[in-house]
This record gives sequence, structure tokens and C-alpha cells, in this order.
Amino acid sequence: MSRVIGIAGGLGACALILGLGSAAALAQVPGDDEGTGGGTTNVPLSTASSTASTSSGATSTAGTTSGPTGGSVGPCLKQEHVTPDVCEAFCGEHFICLSAEDGAPVCGTLPESVDAGDQWTIRVLGYETCGPVVSLATTTKMSNDVKFAGQKKGLAADVRVLKELALTVSDDERAEAVRISFDRRATANSDAITASSVHSVDIDHGRYFWSAAVLVPFVFAGERDVIQGMIPGSSGRQIAVSEDLLVTAALMAHVYPCGRRRGLISTFQRSGSALAVFCDLFGLQAGLDLDFSDPTDQFYFGALLEPVSGFSLSGGAAVLKGEFLPNGFSEGMLSPKNLEVREEYMVRGYFGVSLSIDIIETIAATGRAVRQINFTQ
Repeated sequence: MSRVIGIAGGLGACALILGLGSAAALAQVPGDDEGTGGGTTNVPLSTASSTASTSSGATSTAGTTSGPTGGSVGPCLKQEHVTPDVCEAFCGEHFICLSAEDGAPVCGTLPESVDAGDQWTIRVLGYETCGPVVSLATTTKMSNDVKFAGQKKGLAADVRVLKELALTVSDDERAEAVRISFDRRATANSDAITASSVHSVDIDHGRYFWSAAVLVPFVFAGERDVIQGMIPGSSGRQIAVSEDLLVTAALMAHVYPCGRRRGLISTFQRSGSALAVFCDLFGLQAGLDLDFSDPTDQFYFGALLEPVSGFSLSGGAAVLKGEFLPNGFSEGMLSPKNLEVREEYMVRGYFGVSLSIDIIETIAATGRAVRQINFTQ
């Protein structure tokens, strides 16, 4: 009965941890009209056309250049004017360039991700007459300097930099993406938006390849004992062998062969290739029993799936000691007074749940999520 209660408690703990991780992951996804200061916006790598939202927190917006204050400005950048010379002049390494016509990337595509702590420059390219009608903003940590590279001689149709923002990518592991917002108005003194776009680039915080964890394994037939039971109506004893489910605890090392992304709560909360998700989800584990009075009596080797950071489901082979009869004896025989039982290693399958040190951040994120819930609605 005690083992049944222990198993039920373990399953209940699994459900609780999964619920906490899911709540934390959902809490990191803002609504469509919510900006996130400090670069914690949960937006997948994509380019979407929408009206730019107002952001709270560390949001910086580039100023406007001098130019006409009324009337239609006409085309802001024609595709045929985005020449190799223009791209070489304005859009080198660690630059993101957008078209003043519609905010679409020019001179290459958006990077798949940017490294935490890197310095990037975001530019809007177009004709001088469009300077007053375009705006640019991001929702990550920004430098205070707003620079204008101006026109470079000999380039097609006087293409120039109309807006520029210097960006420092946040190294806070809760920051998931850099969001770049572009707006183009009909005229300089009009509030009507004729074109807008929002671009998001994932922040790469690097990967880690191992962590320490505690495993609660359920070892099938992992407890093997030789029993000398009394024979009813006799003073003799009969030999029997008992095998039962073993529930214990073990100290483990988790290894992620292709690396697990830092800053995750749920494995599935961020965009990424199928390989990236597999690398976050899959790992290997090895360890030994937490009873250090005999550190060589139990070993565990297995594979794990980690759907929530710090919480994993695992299975594998347990190599542990059990009691065996000496040669010449078998179950059902009468037991001598001094039966010498042998201890030998045996291999058994196990299923288990593991908690690694990452569970601390998952619990902290869950606490932050709960504090943001309005229970009065």
C-alpha cells in the first residue's frame, strides 16, 4: 500500500510540475497589442504586416529628418534601385536594412537569430522626400544615440539612410526576440498609416550540454530478496525468492548531446527547426543511488524527454544488486540453518521522473506569472 501511495504521489507531482511549466510559458506570450520592455517579447522569427503597437518599457524611436511637411511623397524606394552598390554602402555585417516603401527587408533576409550582447544597427533605406513620413522602433535595450548616415555619392536615385537605430541585444535569458516596428504615413503631418510591418528576430543565448538532477526511478522487479519462510506445522524453513517494485532516489547527470537552448521554460515555446526542438527535448542520463552507504549498489543509465525546463520523463536500464541463492539451491527447498545468500548485479528496466537545477527558474517564472493574474475579473 505504501508503494501505491508513493507512485500516486509521484504522478501527482508530475502533473503539478507540467501545469506550472505550461502556465509560465503561456505567461510569456503577450497579446497582439502588448509590447514588452527589455526584449522579452515572445514572437517567432517571422515577417508580418500589421499596424505597429505602442510598447512599454525600453522602447526607442528614431527621430525624423528634415524635408517637406505636406503633400504626397510618392514612392519611397523602388526595387530596381536596391543595387549591390547600395547594399555594400549601407548594409554590411551586423546591419538590418528595411525598405522605406513598406518596411520589408532589403539587401538580404533577416538573420535567423542574433547573439545576446551583440551590437546591431537597424536602417531604413529610401529617398530623401520620405524621411518625414517613416518611423522606426524596437522593443529591446537600445543605445541613446540616433545616427544618420546620410547620402553617399554615386548611388542609384539618391538612395540614403532615412532612419537608423543602434541596438544592443539583451543578454537577459528571459528575452526571446528583438521586435522591429516600421510605420509609413501618408504625409508628414498625417496620422494615417499607409504601410507598416513588424519583424522579429530570435535572440540566441547559447546552449548548455549538461545539468545535475535528482531522479525518482520506478524499477520493475528491482527489489530481489531471498526469504526463508516457516513451514506450517513444522519447525523447518522453506526457501522463496521475492521480487518487487523498487522506488528510490538517485543523483544523476543529464547530458544533451546537441545542446539545449538557454532561457527556455517550455521546450515548445520558441520557434525553431525540428532539429532545434529535438535537441531541447532529448537527452541522456546516468547516475547512482543517493544512499552513499553503499555507492556501488545501484546505477542508472537511460534517455530522457524534457518538455518543461527542469522536469523530465526518463526510462532506461538499472544495474543494481539483488539476493541470489547459492549453487545447488532453488525455490521450494528446505533451508539450512546457515544459508549463505549471494549478492549479484542484475539489470532491470526503469521509468522515472527527474528534477534538475533548472526547475528553480521554472518555479520563479511561474511565480511571476501568477502575480500577473487578475483574480478579480
